[in-house]
Amino acid sequence: MKKINIGELIVGLSVITFTGITTVYHFSDAAVFSNTDTAPTPMISNTPPSSATPVTIFGGTLNGGASSVVSGGGGGSVSCVHSSTTYQYDGKYGYDGSPQYFYITPSMTACGSISFTLYGAGGGGSGVFGYYGGSGGLTTGIISVSNLTINTLTIIVGGGGAGNGSAGGGGGGGGSFVCLGTACSQSTVLLAAGGGGGGSQSNNPGNGGNGGGGNQNGQNGSGSCAGMGGTLSAGGAAGSGRNCTTAGTSGTLGAGGAAPYAGSSTPFGQGGSPGGGYGGGGSACGGGGGGWYGGGGAGYISYVAGSNGGGGGGSGYCAPIVQKCGGRVGGAYNGGAPLSNGGNGQVIISW
Repeated sequence: MKKINIGELIVGLSVITFTGITTVYHFSDAAVFSNTDTAPTPMISNTPPSSATPVTIFGGTLNGGASSVVSGGGGGSVSCVHSSTTYQYDGKYGYDGSPQYFYITPSMTACGSISFTLYGAGGGGSGVFGYYGGSGGLTTGIISVSNLTINTLTIIVGGGGAGNGSAGGGGGGGGSFVCLGTACSQSTVLLAAGGGGGGSQSNNPGNGGNGGGGNQNGQNGSGSCAGMGGTLSAGGAAGSGRNCTTAGTSGTLGAGGAAPYAGSSTPFGQGGSPGGGYGGGGSACGGGGGGWYGGGGAGYISYVAGSNGGGGGGSGYCAPIVQKCGGRVGGAYNGGAPLSNGGNGQVIISW
């Protein structure tokens, strides 16, 4: 090892001069230098912050970090540190819940891209004759960090639709979303997975439609007066027809439609009751699942026993900047069994 000439070392300021350097290892109180060439003398005027680890300085990687680097504070660079995090539904009653947030750090930026897996929530199962809620959709995709203009993402995880333990239909499951910035709207949604529609009180069959994944429509509910699935450009139509004495409501952007006499959901907001977070409410027939465009709520035939339909599933979505957009209709496999709630959604982020 060649001799290192330390011209000045001031604790707290860390001003160091020397004749050459290949690798710098940063410890808590000192630095060890390996000098193997006669390159011009560099100067370190300050020490990288502890938050910027692992750190690469003048070509040497700290603590075995990845090879990809971005410019960091203090004259160093930040290496990619691969990891992942999972967001669960954070409500209590199935139809509540609130947005959560994901913050993109320099070490994530160094990885170059972020991967997403979204599961929509399942619709609730019905009572009486017992029909199933639709399953939520599965959406996957990758986004280059360079295409994100903001380092904060809003995460919405749909809650499972309420299963009806008496003579009623199930609520629609909520859609799950990843949005750019601190709020979800039509212009900020990056990915969405549709929620499943709620099961009908009775119909033979009266099952809810499955939620869409990727750029796929949600499925229609089954049975007379069933709600239609949401599409990529419009909400699913409410269950209606000449035999339907009372129609449900249609799905809209970011929200499922409701069955008659049940609560409607708010776009990218709380679900209708009884329903799922960000999904439509159910009554004697199934509520529509939430999604990019929500499924329609089923209609009601009051004078014909056993003829109310299931709610439609919400659609999935990938924004144009999403690479390798994929998915599966009903891919969450979490539709509610008769008399049971649908399963909650989930969002997994990896880098």
